[in-house]
Amino acid sequence: MKKLTILACIILIIVVNVFILFSAENHNTFQNMLDNRPESVNPPNAMIIPGYETESVDDIIAYSHAVAVAKVEKIEEDSYDGIGYELKLAVDEVIWGECPYSELILFENLYGGHIKEGEEYLLFLRALNVYAYPENSYNIVGNGAYIIEDNTLYGTSKEADNWISDQNNTLDKMKDYLSKIPVAYTSNDNSIADSYDEVSAMYEVSDSVAKVKITSVFEENAIVDVIGIEIIENYKGSALSEEVKYLWPSEKNMAVEEEYFVFVDADGLPVAREGAIIGANDSNFNEAKEFLANK
Repeated sequence: MKKLTILACIILIIVVNVFILFSAENHNTFQNMLDNRPESVNPPNAMIIPGYETESVDDIIAYSHAVAVAKVEKIEEDSYDGIGYELKLAVDEVIWGECPYSELILFENLYGGHIKEGEEYLLFLRALNVYAYPENSYNIVGNGAYIIEDNTLYGTSKEADNWISDQNNTLDKMKDYLSKIPVAYTSNDNSIADSYDEVSAMYEVSDSVAKVKITSVFEENAIVDVIGIEIIENYKGSALSEEVKYLWPSEKNMAVEEEYFVFVDADGLPVAREGAIIGANDSNFNEAKEFLANK
């Protein structure tokens, strides 16, 4: 009996020591990861996210449409030229703002390699709202991606650690902090319409409307082509220029010398996912032609 007791004690000591060593190893691995974080990360595209120059968590919140806890399910090379990587995420919880999607697509630079598949993060998100991307496409505002470890938040860059304080440096504290901040954005704000029933309605929301001739076409990605134009007639605004190129739908199969009526926003992007670039074979061509003849 005494031998069994001694053996049991020895086994218990071994198990406890293995657990301590394993815990210490995990702690050291996590600490090494924190120590090796970049000082800062490359900011997202300023044309897409106006809030990339952020200096505090309040700045990030001001530009965010939603704050969510989400798990990275897949990372793959980005097929959208110039962004970096495409991340597919499962939303676990939206803790502030509005995000109507259970799955998100992000186009990011992986924040120095510290965003990884299978890990969960607190993310400050802004909807892309650009017709050329899927509706559930978002970007991370500034450096607003935080690692969650035992409820504590750690920035994916060292700089981001400076933006949180004792008021909001854990997930629970951040939830409480955000609960006191009004939400100004809803998913309907600034969203891209799928289409418009009438050309007149599309005209009203457009910053610029013109008839153009295509002068060049280059493939950008599976969704958009890079288009050069000659302006034949301008009906509204002055957003279009022959000196720049435009990202317009590749599904239109535009060809050099073809002519189109275009309804675009201030950035020269179509105001609807469908029907804002109108060619001679489109069902609303005659309607657009007759409507614009009176402008």
